[in-house]
Amino acid sequence: MTIVRQGGTVLGDSGLSLAEVRGVDNHEHRPEVEQAMAEGLGAAQRYSTSVRADMLYVAMPFQRPDMRGVIRVAMPLS
Repeated sequence: MTIVRQGGTVLGDSGLSLAEVRGVDNHEHRPEVEQAMAEGLGAAQRYSTSVRADMLYVAMPFQRPDMRGVIRVAMPLS
């Protein structure tokens, strides 16, 4: 699970330490993130260079008074 702030900054990831999260690439233009922000739900199947596997990603937006973004879950297609 990944928490992505509007603008693409990764705030947290269940598979990474906080130190590792700071080095993660911006996720603003990931297809599932863009689609979730625009349409309310986003999904994509693609190869992840991070985990070296074909993955399914599904994202949904969240909104708080001080922040917007998406919550994304990922699962290997294998």
